[in-house]
Amino acid sequence: DVGAASPRLLRARALCIAPRFSGAAGAAAALEPYLHAMLASLAPTEPPLLRVAACRALCALCQHGPAQAVAVAASLFLSPVSELFRLGSDDVAMAAAENLSLLLQHSAETVRAEVVPWLTPRLLVALSTWWHEPLVVSALVDSIKVLAQSPSSLPLLVQMIVPPLLTTLRAAAEAAAAEAA
Repeated sequence: DVGAASPRLLRARALCIAPRFSGAAGAAAALEPYLHAMLASLAPTEPPLLRVAACRALCALCQHGPAQAVAVAASLFLSPVSELFRLGSDDVAMAAAENLSLLLQHSAETVRAEVVPWLTPRLLVALSTWWHEPLVVSALVDSIKVLAQSPSSLPLLVQMIVPPLLTTLRAAAEAAAAEAA
């Protein structure tokens, strides 16, 4: 039982096990209660352990679940998953970054175009926070690549990414020049 009335630990375990059986569920409608429970478990008011369990379950669903169910749910989960970066853990950041990439890969082009204005700043903050974690950076870059593959998203994405990138590169070049002097 993944309902809100269930104990949190039981709900977390059920969320983690359910993707193993998602292929047998078939239609997206059969997974609807599970998707609602997962979305509710990602809420900022839930304990971090439950939110992380829901994030990992979502990742498993994206990898093994029915593509139709994932595509339908992708737009609903992008915002709550991107909020997980605020928890500050490297492991959680990795799970969130991987999930964002998978969700974006399964989302429609119209969804990608809609999320660029609010998701790009979150991705840039995450990149500047976890620059020292190559796996997190790689997963975040994968998300940016997926957004860049969408013709309707690309112009705004470039407009939002290039200025901070140039600022960072200039600062690195100035620091290197000052160090060499």
